[in-house]
Amino acid sequence: MIRIKLTRYILLAIVITITMINVVYAESFIKLKSGDIAIEHLPKDFDKDKRYPVIIALHGMEQTARHAFNAWKGVADRMQMILLCPKGSDFQKGFSRKPTDDRKAFVRFLHYLDKKYKIDTSQSYLAGFSRGGNFAIETGVIYPNKFPNIICMFGFYNDFLTKILQDNRNRARFKRSRFYFITGKDDQTKESLKKGSKILNQYGIKTKVKTFPNLNHSYPSNLGAELKKINEWAFEKKE
Repeated sequence: MIRIKLTRYILLAIVITITMINVVYAESFIKLKSGDIAIEHLPKDFDKDKRYPVIIALHGMEQTARHAFNAWKGVADRMQMILLCPKGSDFQKGFSRKPTDDRKAFVRFLHYLDKKYKIDTSQSYLAGFSRGGNFAIETGVIYPNKFPNIICMFGFYNDFLTKILQDNRNRARFKRSRFYFITGKDDQTKESLKKGSKILNQYGIKTKVKTFPNLNHSYPSNLGAELKKINEWAFEKKE
């Protein structure tokens, strides 16, 4: 009887250990030497010898990296993308510019992924929701060579970015840039994103605004289908 119980405990321990290994392999918290923290997730059937696109997903104000992770995990699995969800340095605001510049942290995370895995930066995205969307736009303008593909959901376009765009020395850096904005018909971000799109287009930057008729300040219900549409728009082949 004792042997049977011991055997059961041993088998249970093995199952738990295997499960934990799988969970850690698929999802783990990482902390860079700089102190930056994020959730990292590898897609199902991950193959270290394959090249993968990446989604770096930014959460909103008063949210955590877990919110972004929950929204994007299923999409990353279906689309076979590596997912990384940074934690904002400000407890209430989420992401900040001063005294800590989280936009630089996104660059550090990209370098981390590039060293650790085989990644396809040309097909990767920096995506942000609400305040995270603000920071996605800003990062795409400040670091266009690092983050050419931007998705902003219910964020704002900040006017100080226009000064960066006006610098003639920067024009050539935006040849590969694509900005996709998602907002709602009655959402407070609609006019700001329409304005931002118009300004970006004036500087030859490919931009699109999608306005949902019945969606306000929340993720689209089918984010995977939306990303497929964004891919078609962003990487359409010209005849």
